[in-house]
Amino acid sequence: MPLDFATAPYGRRTETDTIFRRFDAGKNLLMPGPRRLGKTFVLQRLEERAGEHGYVAVSVDVSHCRDERAFFAKLCQASLPHGTAAPVVAAVPAGVRP
Repeated sequence: MPLDFATAPYGRRTETDTIFRRFDAGKNLLMPGPRRLGKTFVLQRLEERAGEHGYVAVSVDVSHCRDERAFFAKLCQASLPHGTAAPVVAAVPAGVRP
């Protein structure tokens, strides 16, 4: 039986509501912390609930990106609608070394 994160207290609903209020206020989010603290779990709950708050969540594994250009290209590709085969051109802002 799958877990019901939408209503269960362990679903971090309070925390995700707080984060969505920050997003609505135009604020960013930084989640530093040691391993096994629950950062990924919270991000997964944000991804699940994004639509009900008017957001589109994009989950991208960038762990293998070696530079900003590769990171940006992977992020852009993941942001395209599914099934789109358009090439991605990575533009790195001035002052950022590729």
